[in-house]
Amino acid sequence: MTPPAVKPRIRTALVGLTLAAVAATTLLPSQPAAADHTPTPATVTLVGSLQSELGCPGDWQTNCNETKLEPVAG
Repeated sequence: MTPPAVKPRIRTALVGLTLAAVAATTLLPSQPAAADHTPTPATVTLVGSLQSELGCPGDWQTNCNETKLEPVAG
């Protein structure tokens, strides 16, 4: 006696759920990432191809005061 055939849609759904469960358990970190091995920076600058639009003389300039970020409470 042969076992009854599983419907193709149910089989596809089961395979998808199994793959999703395996991916979730292996790819997601179990603990949040922490950068406690580096000191807190004194200043942070937003750099990139948007700097010239924000008032800097050019892009990718870490020393441009126009894109320096300021600390906020909280």
